[in-house]
Amino acid sequence: MHRAQHLTAQAVEFIEEVASADLADAVGDLCTQHLLAKVNAVYGALGGANSEALAEAVEDLARDCATLPEWVDRDFEQEYTAEEEEEDYSWAFGPAVAEACAAAAAAVAGLAEPGLIDDAPELAMTALEAFALDLDCLTPYIYAGLCRTEKLRMHTPEGRRAADARDRRVGRSLQAVASWMIAALGRNVGYENLTPLVLWDLAGGDALWALVLARGALALPQHSGRAKALEAPEEIELLHQTVALAVLGLHTAAVAFATEEGADGDGAPNIATRSAQLAKHRATLAAEVTTCHLLPSLVQAADKFLLQPQLAHFLASILQAEIIEENPAWAQREEAALDAARGAAASLAEVLSDAWPCFAQAQVLPGPTLRSFLCDAGDLAFASDVALATTEGQTLASIVQLLGCSLQSMKAPDKADHLETTWAACVALAANALILPGETSAADLEAALGNTQQAEVAQQLRTWPRPLRTAAKQRWLQFLEPRAAPAPLALELRNRAAPGSAAALQSGGLRQILQDAPRELRCALDGRLMMDPVRAPLGFLYERSVLAEYLVRSGGLCPLTGNALALENCPRDSETRRKVQRWIREHKASTGCSRRRLSKPVEDTEPNYSTFFGE
Repeated sequence: MHRAQHLTAQAVEFIEEVASADLADAVGDLCTQHLLAKVNAVYGALGGANSEALAEAVEDLARDCATLPEWVDRDFEQEYTAEEEEEDYSWAFGPAVAEACAAAAAAVAGLAEPGLIDDAPELAMTALEAFALDLDCLTPYIYAGLCRTEKLRMHTPEGRRAADARDRRVGRSLQAVASWMIAALGRNVGYENLTPLVLWDLAGGDALWALVLARGALALPQHSGRAKALEAPEEIELLHQTVALAVLGLHTAAVAFATEEGADGDGAPNIATRSAQLAKHRATLAAEVTTCHLLPSLVQAADKFLLQPQLAHFLASILQAEIIEENPAWAQREEAALDAARGAAASLAEVLSDAWPCFAQAQVLPGPTLRSFLCDAGDLAFASDVALATTEGQTLASIVQLLGCSLQSMKAPDKADHLETTWAACVALAANALILPGETSAADLEAALGNTQQAEVAQQLRTWPRPLRTAAKQRWLQFLEPRAAPAPLALELRNRAAPGSAAALQSGGLRQILQDAPRELRCALDGRLMMDPVRAPLGFLYERSVLAEYLVRSGGLCPLTGNALALENCPRDSETRRKVQRWIREHKASTGCSRRRLSKPVEDTEPNYSTFFGE
């Protein structure tokens, strides 16, 4: 393949096209000319035979693209706001910068293609490491475009109408940035080596940024743009599956302890500190899955790639149902972290209704995997009070369907399987979902249990090691070992835990940028840094997509006064937007980040389901 046909060459050509067309309007002529000089440097390197020169030229160009927001022309921004006030856009400088960033990511990924720098393949990884660091200044913009705006557009017709062609171009470009970043990593280390730990390293150990990248990659369709740099990588199916599996393994101890913390005086690991660290790591993931609205994308991937058991295990692990009503030993010195973890679990539990239809479609063979799947589903049901009470029976119907599929699987068990434990897991799931003996929803389970060693199942249930609703457990024990008339049972919703302070879970990273900005730069609704600020008639500032979502839910009422309010009466505030951009630059400069080192990881340790119950 001629070098001009490589992805890197095509991506650079697209950057030149964007720069020549409308990028100058966003960042000014001087910056555009500087960028075109970097484009020409890449062209010159492509025409030579020096791999190091080519990699350095691409690295320089990618850095300039990633830092384009720092060059947004103030005069243009004022003019643009005045002339285009009635139109919607996600970034002040329009989609041109977003598309240039996507093309830069594609150019970096293209360095790993055969025939380009075969004599020095390590240079492709070096360029990726540099670009990953340079992209840090864009993380708030990418979060806003992929999570805040996409959530509004995804869930409401009003939201879809609020998003015009500019918003869609920005959204597609940001998805391409995330996809090509991860594709570059997969092509360099091999997709089989793109494990949870590698994704974690790519994100610099930042849970929210890792999940935002995953969300963007999982959302990118096969055909998404007008140029190859904005299209999905040709291995998009493999990329989607790999990203999903990587996310579903972020809860493991290998990731949580990637940066060792906590040791006794003699240097030995402190067990209590490690337990708290693992719990906080998982609670942070629970909080960020909710923050970036990742669950629908994970559910879609689980359906597509038959990853329902892995999804259930991930959600159960980060939700940590065992801390909902009990205080773990580590909480004695970590009360703030416990409160924050319970708040994160409550927030995640409120959206679990999205996952139950996915679990209901799972076809899992009998054995340890089925048993673990049922146990994890039972933990999720234990926390699904809100879903059970507010989804008009849909969640309950999905759980009943899941039980039915599991009962069918268990008709031909593995001879080595510990059936009593699996049956107990079925009963625990039913109990936590408030499916009780004597009810129509429990009929199939009751009939199936009639052919089992009920006393042994009862013994397993009596010593069940995971969270279980006490009253429902007693009803099932009375069915398995009839002794007395069952007592009535009604669903009592638990009080929703307060969110707690996210700082008690994880410090630094994208979340700190969003929440630690000066008060005047944070949205009056969600308290996070505004990337697209609008000013209400009374002077309050909001993130545009957050206010739009609230107005949809409230029927057009102001969140602070309760009076009628329309989004069109809340103009964008360009001066505040400039202050936000300056603050992001200053914050990045003050952090003094160093280049990330990405490499093939050691193999992650997965749970051993065969020993889960001491078998």
